[in-house]
Amino acid sequence: MKRKIVILLFLFPNLFGGCKAPGTSVSVPAPVALVAPVQAVVDTVAADTFLLPDTLRLTDALRAAMLYHPGLSVYAREVGVWEAEALQASLFPNPELSLEMENFAGGKTYHGFEAAEITVTAGQLLRVAGKRRKEVAVARLSGQQAGWEYQEALLRVFTEVTRAFYDVWVLQEQVHQAERLVELSHDLEQAVARRVRAGAMSPAAEARARIEKEKAGMELQDFRYRLGAARQRLALFWGEGKDSFRAVKGGIRLPDTLPSLGDLLALLEGNPALARLETEKELRRARLALARAARFPDPYVSAGYRRLGETATQAFVAGIAIPLPLFDRNQGEITKATLRLEQAEMMRQQMKMDLAKELSRNYGELLSLLYRAKRLERSVIPEAERSMRVIRSGYREGRFAFLDVLDAQRTLFSAYTEYLEILVRCREKISDIEMLTGTPLAGMKGAENRTVQ
Repeated sequence: MKRKIVILLFLFPNLFGGCKAPGTSVSVPAPVALVAPVQAVVDTVAADTFLLPDTLRLTDALRAAMLYHPGLSVYAREVGVWEAEALQASLFPNPELSLEMENFAGGKTYHGFEAAEITVTAGQLLRVAGKRRKEVAVARLSGQQAGWEYQEALLRVFTEVTRAFYDVWVLQEQVHQAERLVELSHDLEQAVARRVRAGAMSPAAEARARIEKEKAGMELQDFRYRLGAARQRLALFWGEGKDSFRAVKGGIRLPDTLPSLGDLLALLEGNPALARLETEKELRRARLALARAARFPDPYVSAGYRRLGETATQAFVAGIAIPLPLFDRNQGEITKATLRLEQAEMMRQQMKMDLAKELSRNYGELLSLLYRAKRLERSVIPEAERSMRVIRSGYREGRFAFLDVLDAQRTLFSAYTEYLEILVRCREKISDIEMLTGTPLAGMKGAENRTVQ
């Protein structure tokens, strides 16, 4: 008897055992073109060996964020969760061992255990209609969807870090310009003081010059405070919470020409959000297939050994149990899965339309900003600089009034401040377009770049 029980215990695990079905790994999408170069470098760098330089380039900031940003780790682990889910779905349910004893400890001939009937069976639930394979497919597609969510998060962090980096850069430039204005205001105050002492100007002019110098100093301090806050915001992307660098370098690159709006709209297919919804369609299709398979009941089969104590004989037993699908044929789940699949296509179409509208809006705003930036760079700022030089030189010769000098200084400073603000807004719009298309604008056909500093 012991030998037969051992054979049963050996037989069921080997027929239906917990081996893993093939194809349980999750296919993780590759990074989009915008992120891929930085991600390729990050993949080769150990987190504990990466050191930030004192003066950051944009690539340094992006690498640090991708290495240390805690939110990205959450998405990366979600892919692993679904790989584990696929592994679990690939396993057979465990067999069951049953021991039953009848006709013992009763009266008369059934006294004691002499007439006892002992039955030992092993049973196994059999998954039919490919349910196990379909569950694995659902888990794998869920993992792939998590992979697209990870790519969305990467692209979002890439864009946010880029914006934060150029916020620091433009504030550095504004600090430099404010320092220049303070120097000019100081020189002007000294020049006015000399003329007041010579009796050529009233003391009120000296007071006005001193006020202008104080105002320039206040503006300089304001920009310095804002620069410190911007540096902290940038450092937070890699969890520092404080300045971990001294400065940033690298000017804002503006395209001389832009690709057509039609070319950009065609690149929307590379957006991870759209790709995620495409995977969502496949996932819901897999869930519909699983719901249809659930209509077919899973049989429970068993086999075992029985010892008949009364006649001292032995026999084998076998059985099968099949649920009868008379009432529940999974109609509701099938209908729900069908509607969910139809929803997925509508959601994708809606998102593509929303992305196209957002891209069109950003494209129009970028064209306007580029025009303004180029007019300021090519005509307004050079003209303001020439005007200030002429007026300051003429003031020393007595040909211009003190107020003319103040007006020329303020005009130049205002023009350059506006230029820097438009530059960073251009960079923001470029980042928005790159995030929508997943492609660097500099690498697109017809977009030849130049550095504006």
